[in-house]
Amino acid sequence: MKSIGEQDKPLIITEYGLLNYHDPQWMINYLLGSFQILLSKGHPNGMPSDEGRWVQRWAWFVNNNHVWQAGGEVQWTHCALYNGDTFDMRPLGRAYARHPHEYNYAPQITDCSLSSNVLLADESTPYSVTIKVTDSNGVGDIRSVKSIFYNGSTWQASNGRGYLAWGQDDYDITDFGETWTLMGNASGDGRWAWCSGDWGGNNFIVPISAFASTNGNERTVTFTFAAKPSWAPSFNQKFRVYVRDGGGSPTGWIEQPISYCVLQSLSFGDVHNNADGTTVTIPCAVVSAGSNQLANTAYVQALDRSAGIKVYGSNINARAGDIVSISGKIQTSSGERIITYPTITMLATGSLPPSPVFVTCRDVGGESPNAFTLGTYQGVGLYNVGLLMTIAGRVTYSDPTSKFFYVDDGSKRGGSLGDLGIKVSCSGLTPGNTIAIPDTNSSVIVSGVIATQMSSGQVFPVIRPRSSADVVAF
Repeated sequence: MKSIGEQDKPLIITEYGLLNYHDPQWMINYLLGSFQILLSKGHPNGMPSDEGRWVQRWAWFVNNNHVWQAGGEVQWTHCALYNGDTFDMRPLGRAYARHPHEYNYAPQITDCSLSSNVLLADESTPYSVTIKVTDSNGVGDIRSVKSIFYNGSTWQASNGRGYLAWGQDDYDITDFGETWTLMGNASGDGRWAWCSGDWGGNNFIVPISAFASTNGNERTVTFTFAAKPSWAPSFNQKFRVYVRDGGGSPTGWIEQPISYCVLQSLSFGDVHNNADGTTVTIPCAVVSAGSNQLANTAYVQALDRSAGIKVYGSNINARAGDIVSISGKIQTSSGERIITYPTITMLATGSLPPSPVFVTCRDVGGESPNAFTLGTYQGVGLYNVGLLMTIAGRVTYSDPTSKFFYVDDGSKRGGSLGDLGIKVSCSGLTPGNTIAIPDTNSSVIVSGVIATQMSSGQVFPVIRPRSSADVVAF
């Protein structure tokens, strides 16, 4: 219908059935398998107003065995739904009546994942989408697995950003049309290809490889690709997955609950190099500490860890791992650069929070990077206030009442209380989020965002753990 310009018109199959006799179970499987195909949704060349179904109405032939007779025996009795003489429902009719409650031959998509919800559009960095499928008839019945990347605004071919497919053979890939570039054997088993016609062609992705493996009744297919610069910048991107089994039972194009963005750069620029009161914009950053952990506060950092900054305001709603853009006024508070009155736009969700970088106590805080940003007391090396980091050492001072302690690893960094090391502040958390203060002389590993505090005109670095999991004492 799409190829002849009639995609928006309903397609009706006025009758269909079986020309020849087969054993009853084979005919039941055929009937139910055809229903799975006819009821499936989300096909690019299906009817848009009917959720992408290929066919809108159909009729099974024949209803009963009192039908056309041509010079002899009654025809088509093998595919009749009931016996017109006894008025008994035949096995095929009972299967027809029970559908879909007692029969479900379609494969099941059990898991889908994208290796990153931030893609760098440099045409070389590899990313992967992994799809896991089960089939009660065994993995040999899973004939094809396909994935389409697209702009999340509307599910249509013009918004496609790449279409990859795996099949047990080439026909399993090309069976429903489109223009394909066959890439040959996939690693593990099967064949793979990418669609060089609709859904983005090769304008936005570089197909790299495909890998297929099995475990019991589960098949796993992984496609590896790179993003082209033409795809960036793009936000709220989506992908859908389609699986078909040997009986012709497809899942339809199922949207996955993952959003991602495609960027030209993983850095958010030199945002610190602005005077207080300047309106700044960070086009893309990952949340390292969420407003569900720190009261009225979030910390964000560049995806390449080149910089981080505190975001403060009563309207913040961001969790660690979220990908966001931020605009607001940059200020200095207690020696720390912060963004106030923020406007936060969610670009992607569902990612794991960034991992902290391990540093010695000597390197926490760093030197001043520009004329507008203060360096930390005794700080050396790169400025890292605002970044998520980990230190380890001995607790040199502990104050459970004021909810802080000091950690030293032998660096003997000076603080407001002397050469006790780096202060760890466990206050300013959201209600119900508490962190136990370790005893003096215990050994600890502490992760958290690097903040600062002012004392006697000096800027001292402080680590702010996000939850009890960030402080490990032993």
